[in-house]
Amino acid sequence: MEKIQLIHKDYDKVVKSVYLLGMTSYKFANEKLKPQTDRYRGQRKKLKSSIYEKLERDIQNECIMPPITVAYVLNNVEEINDKTLQQIEDIVNSEIENSYILDGIQRLNTLNRAISPEIENRTLYINILISSKNDYLLYRMITLNNGQKPMSARHQIEVLASNIYDFDDLPLETQTEKQSGKKRIKGAFNKDLIIKGYIAFLSKSINIDNKKIIESKMDELIADNIIKSDLTKFEFEFINVVELIEKFVESSYLQKWFKIENNLIGFTAGISTSYNDLINTPKEELENSIQTFEEAFESFDVSRIKVGFVRRFATKLFIEKYPNLKDKSPSDLFDFLSQAAAMYI
Repeated sequence: MEKIQLIHKDYDKVVKSVYLLGMTSYKFANEKLKPQTDRYRGQRKKLKSSIYEKLERDIQNECIMPPITVAYVLNNVEEINDKTLQQIEDIVNSEIENSYILDGIQRLNTLNRAISPEIENRTLYINILISSKNDYLLYRMITLNNGQKPMSARHQIEVLASNIYDFDDLPLETQTEKQSGKKRIKGAFNKDLIIKGYIAFLSKSINIDNKKIIESKMDELIADNIIKSDLTKFEFEFINVVELIEKFVESSYLQKWFKIENNLIGFTAGISTSYNDLINTPKEELENSIQTFEEAFESFDVSRIKVGFVRRFATKLFIEKYPNLKDKSPSDLFDFLSQAAAMYI
């Protein structure tokens, strides 16, 4: 087989994605799918070959290698779903260089070490998902993999955020922590902050990096929140939120405000309910509203609260209920926020 052959088609109504079963040869997988593993800048390091020595020997002895999962993000998913299996097969093969290996990176690395002319025509089975949104892929990965040790929910998010959302192509100027320590790019956002914003957006939660909770439990809480967040019902995705922030940071005041970690996390955690209002909000209006918010926040007694947590909480609540809160006076806004925060302080 010199291509991926499809043998079955179905439709996932939750993540609104075309689901396919396919197969190809070891040779084709090694030549065309293995290179896709290198697209993941944030992927786990290749595991030591000793861990996969048994699978490597089994492949050489002509085992059936466990299926891998390949994903595509394409705009016209509903049109694709109406096509014949042969027509979709043509799309899958023509777009292969734009595919993502969601599950099976280490298996493809092992195949690369084990392959030989004697076994290159063996069959590799493939699960394929064609989705219209990156966030849908993440939702499906977490619902399938949550609780499994190999890749935590947080790592799955970081992989997608670092690769599907190519930071070089994001509307916002970004840089890594190492870059910011050497030569600061004026106006740039740290990539780690954008990733935290992504996690907050997906989970609709500000509790995404609590150091008092053990890491494995924190991952479980994040995954649970994402599953409960109804993100598959969102009419927009994280890239749209980034584009919205890009519009607002044309204001130097808002640029400084968004670069404060607790503000950005609170904003992205609360945006799902007010996105349609904020896309029509001029930056000047938001700037005035945020100035009122900051004036109200100053009324909190910082000696009696956990400032970081309350700022995240208050920001999330303010953005969630932005249409109802944007015109309140500082005193009325403080009264509302303080009453809401009282049960958590």
